[in-house]
Order: sequence, then C-alpha cells, then structure tokens
Amino acid sequence: MNNLFFVLGFISTLAAPLNNYSQPVQPVFQVEEKTKKEILISINSTFYKDPSQVVEGVFKQARIYDFTIDEKVKEIKNKNIQFKNKTVQQALDILSKLYNVSFKVEEIGKEKFYSVETR
Repeated sequence: MNNLFFVLGFISTLAAPLNNYSQPVQPVFQVEEKTKKEILISINSTFYKDPSQVVEGVFKQARIYDFTIDEKVKEIKNKNIQFKNKTVQQALDILSKLYNVSFKVEEIGKEKFYSVETR
C-alpha cells in the first residue's frame, strides 16, 4: 500500500505542467561604464614655504607628475591661500590669479606636460 502511494505521488509530479520550470536560460550581460571620479583639490598655503611648493602640492593632489616650475616662482611673495574641494582647473585658475603665474600644457603623444611660469 505504501508503494502504491509512492508511485501515485511520483506520477502526479510528472503530470504537473513544466512550463514554469523549463524556460531557456538567457544570460544577461550588463556593462556599467565607470565614470572617472573628478579629482578635488584642497590646499592651505601656510603649510608651504613658497608658491612653487604650493603649486607642487596642487599637482600632487591632482596626480600630475610631469611638470616644471620656473625658478622665479619661488621669488614670488607667498600669500595665504586656502580652498577646499575645487576642481583641478578651478585650483589652477585661483593660483594663476593670486600668484600671477601661467600654466601651460603641452601634449607629447598621449602624455601631458605642465609648465609654470611667471607672467
């Protein structure tokens, strides 16, 4: 008798519709494009000896490692500059205006080379 219930139970599971269980598997690929995080610069010039070190500090925060700074920039009087969360371009604009220097970017192949000169 127990075997009969087992056989009937087994047959009833086979008779159940398999529509929901037999759908083909379709892989879905989602490609998320990673946007570059914008680098934000914060600086306090009182921690630096001269304007060339302030500029170097900004370049380091901006992950700019290929640059030259004119020796005359060291002779400029250091001003008390403090700003937070500025974009690289905003930071360079502030330094350019307050220290009266110009930033030039030269592209060599895929690399950028920065130079800082007095005006």
